[in-house]
Amino acid sequence: MQRKSNFRDVFYVSDGTAITSETLGHAVLGGQFPIETRQTTLPFVESVDRALNVQKQINNIHAETGIKPLVFLLGCHPGSESYHRAKFGESLRRLECACRTTQA
Repeated sequence: MQRKSNFRDVFYVSDGTAITSETLGHAVLGGQFPIETRQTTLPFVESVDRALNVQKQINNIHAETGIKPLVFLLGCHPGSESYHRAKFGESLRRLECACRTTQA
């Protein structure tokens, strides 16, 4: 199923309650980007099995809609900070591009 281009699924993923990832996501999305969202919060992703299930869920949404979801991912795993920062930057670039095309 294809959705309109100004729509994004948004996932808030964390190894804790996901409150911080939700807050970050709302701060980034709040009012700055004119998009419709369907938001999913996935807290307590603390194991490889759970992480793989989350990855599968996100990939399934992408396959279903044809639009890459935005993922706000926060975790405390040592050594993951640069990976998360790179992914966050990539998501912001996609979001900015999406908004430019919907405003044109």
